[in-house]
Amino acid sequence: MKNIVRKWTASVKKCCKKTKNEHSSPCAADGPWDDAGFWRKVVQEYTAREDAKADKDAKANRLDDVLTLIQEDLRRQQKDNKRLNDRMLEIERLIKAQATGQGSSD
Repeated sequence: MKNIVRKWTASVKKCCKKTKNEHSSPCAADGPWDDAGFWRKVVQEYTAREDAKADKDAKANRLDDVLTLIQEDLRRQQKDNKRLNDRMLEIERLIKAQATGQGSSD
């Protein structure tokens, strides 16, 4: 689409240089400026690009949200694992203490 606009603009500029007057140039009306279909295509392309950018940003935001949730879950699991490890160590100490206490009392 950009190429079409560039080519048309270049041809208008050449024509206008020849006539020295942009507004009264007969070639100025020959281009797509007065063509509603051309502008509809330009607007559709622009809208599609903006929508694609918005979709990309939305996906990035969703990915950031998912990553944040995963990180929070991982931190929670690490805390739970630490608590479990601490409990296991405490149970082992109690078992050893009980075993040594029972062995010495027998």
